[in-house]
Amino acid sequence: MTIHQSYDDASQGSPNLEGMQYLQENWGRTEINAALRVDKVSVASGSAGIDASVPVGAEIIDVVVVCTGSNGSGSMTVKDADDNDITDAITCATDKAVTRAGTIDDAYRVVPTDGVKVVANADGDKGDVYIHYIQVASSS
Repeated sequence: MTIHQSYDDASQGSPNLEGMQYLQENWGRTEINAALRVDKVSVASGSAGIDASVPVGAEIIDVVVVCTGSNGSGSMTVKDADDNDITDAITCATDKAVTRAGTIDDAYRVVPTDGVKVVANADGDKGDVYIHYIQVASSS
């Protein structure tokens, strides 16, 4: 009996060499661009804006907030560098609560040259903001 080793076998590293080789041989630009990616921005205290590491040209398709502190008026908003709201204000008022963006503005969801940031409503707002995005295929 042969036991198949998972591509994500922790004893071989995650993912292991066999898994990486498979991806290199079988995934083209289309599959790589279509893969969902996530950037985590941790807000320890309200801020005028914490830069996110979402690449220019990526399309934001979802945002989830995991609240790490309680503040009755707490919320997080993803904005572009010109302070245009990409998402609505996402509630972050109760410790351990998980909420997601109710809206994503289609006029701003593609990341501009100056990038995007997470803005908290007040100093007491604390949470982890997970920005889900796909890399939009380039013409090159």
